[in-house]
Order: sequence, then C-alpha cells, then structure tokens
Amino acid sequence: MIKRKGFIFALLLTFTMMTVAACGSNNSSSSDHENEKVDEDITLQALIGAGLAQPMDELIEMYEEQTGVKVEVNYNNNAGLVGQLEMSKQGDVFIPGSQRVIDSMKEAGHVEDDVFGPLAFHTPIILVAKDNPKNIVSIEDLAQSGLTIAIPNREGTPLGQSAYEMFEELGITELVEKNEIITAQTGSEAVMAIMSGEVDAAISELAAFQKNREKLDAAQIDPDLNVLHAFMGTVISYSEQKEAATEFLQFLEKEAPAVFQYHGYNIKGEIHQ
Repeated sequence: MIKRKGFIFALLLTFTMMTVAACGSNNSSSSDHENEKVDEDITLQALIGAGLAQPMDELIEMYEEQTGVKVEVNYNNNAGLVGQLEMSKQGDVFIPGSQRVIDSMKEAGHVEDDVFGPLAFHTPIILVAKDNPKNIVSIEDLAQSGLTIAIPNREGTPLGQSAYEMFEELGITELVEKNEIITAQTGSEAVMAIMSGEVDAAISELAAFQKNREKLDAAQIDPDLNVLHAFMGTVISYSEQKEAATEFLQFLEKEAPAVFQYHGYNIKGEIHQ
C-alpha cells in the first residue's frame, strides 16, 4: 500500500513539473511573439507643407486607422522643410507645397525619383475685407498706392513665389513694393492678417476663401496669368522604410484629391513648370 502511494505521488510530481515547464514555454513563446509585434510596428516621419495641414491631418487619421501604421508629421513652409531635410538627412515622406521643391531636392539627391500625385494644387487668390472697401478686383489693383498687403514669403512659400512671378509678368513689382508689405511665413498667416483688419488685401489660397466666405470677399486672378503649384509626394532618400513610405504615398494618390476638394482646394489645375 505504501509503495502504491509512492508511485502515485511520483506520477503527480512528474505531471506538475511537466505542466510548469509547459507554462514556462508558453510564456516564453508569448513574450517572443509580443517582441516580434513591437518590432513590426511602423512609424513614418513625414515632412509636409504647412498649407496642407487640415486635409493631411484627416488623411493621416484615415491611414492610421486602416493600417495601424503611425505617421508623425512636421509641418513647415517650403524653405523650412528643405532646410530640415538638408540638415538632418532623416525622414520617410516628403510632401512640400510645390512640385518645384521636389524637383530641386531630387537633383540634390535628397529624395527618390518616383513622384506621387498631384494630390491637389495651390491656387492663389486675393482676399479682401467684406464688401471690398478698397475696390480691389484684380491683381493689377495691388499696384495702386496707399495699400497694406500681406504676401506669403517669396522664398519660402509657393504662394509668395506665384505672387511675385505674376507681378513681374505684369511689370508692376516696383509699384506693389512701394506699398506697405507684410511678409507672412505661410498662407494661413496672410489670412489672419486680412481677418484682423491689419491689411487691405492678402495673397492667399483658394481654400482659405472657401472656408471664410461669410467673413471675407475675394478677387479672382485671371486663369491665364495665375501660377498654380502642384502638391506631390515622394520618398526621402535616407528612409529605412521605403516600402512603407511608398504604400502611404500610394494611399494618398488615391484618396487625397477627394479630401482636398472637400476642404476647398483645386484638384483640376495644371502643373506649372
């Protein structure tokens, strides 16, 4: 009888040890799996034009929900984006406010050859106060004396570049510059200047007028004169996640036009070279 109890005890002890070992193995496997999942998590670093923030925030949220991929964004004007990329040589996705910037960065080797888009177009417009008290109906009217005008940064923004190209085409640059010019670092700052009554007119983006129709009026620019800039995207040459960056850009190429159109942007313009 004693021997039988000893045998049963031995079996129980063996079973217990096997169970403990199995649990340990399962815990180890689970831990390894969790580590693999963490290793597979992807966070993309995107450098994007400041004027695209609202629609891009919406698109990024859509992409993160669909894929689980995280997208961290640095919004800045074109000059700021270029400076950051040249200095840091880091990032995955590059979407400035103009195709021209991509072209120059491609020549310098900072971005890849493949370009995705256009997602939409920067379309300059002249914003004025409600009821247009200065009677500004065309870009030529910005040459009249005594005005205060907000113009986005000429070197750093596509809107500023477009404005001065149009002034030069019309031969009115000197006359415009005799007025008081407030340089805005982004199109949004130009909108704030006209909204606050600080200026008589502001060069800004068509979408800004669409959002503020009840508060502002606008003077359209002759389509034959207006200078549009395309929003395009590309992969940064220094990215270590080029496949994931490409997939994100492919998503944008498909989904972005509808979202940008909803936010008042022009999606049918022509790329200005």
